[in-house]
Amino acid sequence: MSYKTLKTKTVFRTNDRNKQGTLTEINIPKLTENVMPNAQRIYFIINNDSSEEIRGKHYHLDSSEILLCAKGQAFVEIHSKDKCEVVTIDRNNAIFIPEKCWHAVKMEKETILLAIAEKTEDKTATIDELLDNCCCKLCGKLFSFKKEIEAAKNK
Repeated sequence: MSYKTLKTKTVFRTNDRNKQGTLTEINIPKLTENVMPNAQRIYFIINNDSSEEIRGKHYHLDSSEILLCAKGQAFVEIHSKDKCEVVTIDRNNAIFIPEKCWHAVKMEKETILLAIAEKTEDKTATIDELLDNCCCKLCGKLFSFKKEIEAAKNK
């Protein structure tokens, strides 16, 4: 199975908005039903730093995950045996990352990512072990798709 982007328009629902903030509900079963119906773990990745941050730089040996932005924007560099590219995620879309699909995430400042994982614990591996499965063989050069990232930022 290859990675794919997921539309989140019907997943986020704002229930309450007032001066103190916004309560937003995420329909996890609706988001995961076609790609990962038995999701078991949810975690947040928050970039509190004043600069961009790169996270990940690994792949999961036996677990899939979905990444979506609760706030901000992130660029996911993803490498698989089918294709390699940078995908932009924000409140309008998410990305499903199947097992053995190498990824790194470049988060803009103040970005909040929500990750939904298939298993409560999984094994990860670094890039060196995946080079044979990657179609571009550029995995060792993090964010080698700089032109695509810049183009996405300027949209």
